[in-house]
Amino acid sequence: MQISHRTNWSELTVQQSIRNMTEADDELLLMAVAEEGLLGMLTFSGGKWSRNRHAGEMSMTVLSQFWGMGLGGALVDHLLEWAQAGGNIQKTQLRVRTDNRPAIALYEKKGFSREGMTRVDMRVDGRLLDHWHMGPMLQ
Repeated sequence: MQISHRTNWSELTVQQSIRNMTEADDELLLMAVAEEGLLGMLTFSGGKWSRNRHAGEMSMTVLSQFWGMGLGGALVDHLLEWAQAGGNIQKTQLRVRTDNRPAIALYEKKGFSREGMTRVDMRVDGRLLDHWHMGPMLQ
């Protein structure tokens, strides 16, 4: 499997970003890897100010050929376990396209609820798309 994407990030920049994430107590990088290569990835970054340090935003992607196999659910489960075990993070949040029904169903199954919408937040193939903001409170 080959994954390519044009970007301005150098290999050194990517390495430094990964190093920064792994050394921070409020950031997380999870990768689902198999013989085929990188199948999916989840990142989480906590708030940087005292007023929002208890919360953070996650972002996740899974290659389409691996949808429906439980990878996304496993990544989200690990994030929530990590956040609860650490004690600093009380809320995880995310943005998901309103037309991504499988992802919305997964997040709702994991305890996330819709908290609001941002209209025309993204353009894909000439279409303007909305995002749901979702998040659960952690105990």
